[in-house]
Amino acid sequence: MKRALNIGTTVGGKAFALPLDFVARTLGIIAVRGAGKTVAATVLAEEMCEAGLPWIAFDPTPGGVWWGLRVNPDGSAGGYPVLVIGGRHGDLPFHKDKAGQLAEAVVRENVCCVVDVSRESKTTWRAFVADFCDRLMELEPSTPRHVFLEEAPEFVPQKPLGEQKRSLAAVDRLVRLGRNAGYGATLISQRTATIQKDVLTQCETLLAMRSVGEPDRRAMKGWIAECVSPKPDDPEVERFLGSLPELPDGEGWLWSPQWLKAFERVRIRARKTFHPGQTRTVNAEGRSDLAQVELSDVRDFVDRFRSVLAAEAPARARSPARKGNKIVVGVPVDAVVERGTDRATVDEFVGRAEAAEAEANRLRGQVADLHRQLGAAKATLQKLRATLEPQYRAMQGLFAELDGAAAIGFLVPAPVLALGLITAWNHPATELLYGSIAIVVLGLVGRYAAIGIRALAASIAQSSPHLEESAAAFGAGPARRLWSIVLPANAHGVAAAALLAALFALRDLETVMLVHPAGVEPLPVRIVTLEANGPAPVVAGLALIHVAATGAVAALGLAFLRGRRTWPTS
Repeated sequence: MKRALNIGTTVGGKAFALPLDFVARTLGIIAVRGAGKTVAATVLAEEMCEAGLPWIAFDPTPGGVWWGLRVNPDGSAGGYPVLVIGGRHGDLPFHKDKAGQLAEAVVRENVCCVVDVSRESKTTWRAFVADFCDRLMELEPSTPRHVFLEEAPEFVPQKPLGEQKRSLAAVDRLVRLGRNAGYGATLISQRTATIQKDVLTQCETLLAMRSVGEPDRRAMKGWIAECVSPKPDDPEVERFLGSLPELPDGEGWLWSPQWLKAFERVRIRARKTFHPGQTRTVNAEGRSDLAQVELSDVRDFVDRFRSVLAAEAPARARSPARKGNKIVVGVPVDAVVERGTDRATVDEFVGRAEAAEAEANRLRGQVADLHRQLGAAKATLQKLRATLEPQYRAMQGLFAELDGAAAIGFLVPAPVLALGLITAWNHPATELLYGSIAIVVLGLVGRYAAIGIRALAASIAQSSPHLEESAAAFGAGPARRLWSIVLPANAHGVAAAALLAALFALRDLETVMLVHPAGVEPLPVRIVTLEANGPAPVVAGLALIHVAATGAVAALGLAFLRGRRTWPTS
């Protein structure tokens, strides 16, 4: 018994294998046409056949290629005991209305099976895969199994339309929740940009082979951001994306950040079976090489599977069984009528059962849509966090420095602050500022800025950050968010902080007396000067004016706060 799935080597020549529990894991294989994505998938299928792990592959590629697992590389009979349904080389015909029965049969018999839908319409592909996945998720298999989905964007497109929405919902459910039931899945696609990102990001492992389109590499960045959460300018990310256009056939990057915690450049080994995609040529006699291949004999296996597939499906609790176009829970309509039940009653019951099933399908689609919306919201929030966090850290550091400087200005003695202002501004180049009342304003700001900053910070801390985050999501920079969002939203806090700082400034004497310029006497300085030599009535009048100005600011602040309490909160 194999202990691992040996899929190739690293570029350094070391053997590379996946654990057997890959059967219940999820993988995305992305590569341009001819780069080896189907070879990589079929190599995994070969390894699982040898390990006794069942799988099923849906093959919509023109002419089909997965049937080659039943043929030796030289075209002779051999390969693996794989059942082929549909297509040119099918052991059993394809029936588009038997998806549920097929799911039950493959689970019951634990077979490896290829469903070749290459001759069917795309509408049939999607409806069959949706029915199959829905029924598969209702079953409880005794053995884990894997589902391979070629041309995945046909079933999980980035922009689903019409019947694509149902197949998207079914495959999305399988990828997200299948592991709990023992199911794994591999999505195979030529392009990253056309596959549904909410489904692709649920793949635990990515095998990225040659990819030349810039939109596809950008989409891979989205997978990396969602599943890896790299640091900005991560050299591994740059090495990964930069090498994609130049990768040779059969070589790719296998990145499994959570499950295997591996990031390796690997070379996929050659197939042990026939690969139709590499040999579709015409020889000198004008005959196709495909006409010369011989599939291995699995008639006993097919007969046994046919009997299982043809058997009537067992009744399911709370799930209607189909007979023709009629649906009755667990019992065929004709059997009910033969027992004497009125046909009108049966038809009414059938109609209700069909309506219930339609409603269940609608609800499943809505649940899948909600899952996708939640995934999109999560991705948006992560991008927003990645955008805001560096800016927040930078602004946090800046505000901490400003707050520290303001606190120093408030705590140091007034003579020390005044001496610093005089030393800094008493120069010929700054004479215009030093010789005017502006030096007094500057001194008061330096003295009491800490009070205003702390009061404003408390107000901003109580406000909701959602408006600023939304503005950042639409590209608004820090300065624009400050002037357009933060300050208007906290206008009352700004006013309260200004009034509080003004009260402290009005009662200040030391700073004003030490830094006021010659020929200018602020009111506190004038009062002190006249107190010694001036008339008492003049000093009293000026003092009353000072008290009145301070009281007016305080009264304005109280009225503002009282009015603020009565404002609606919504």
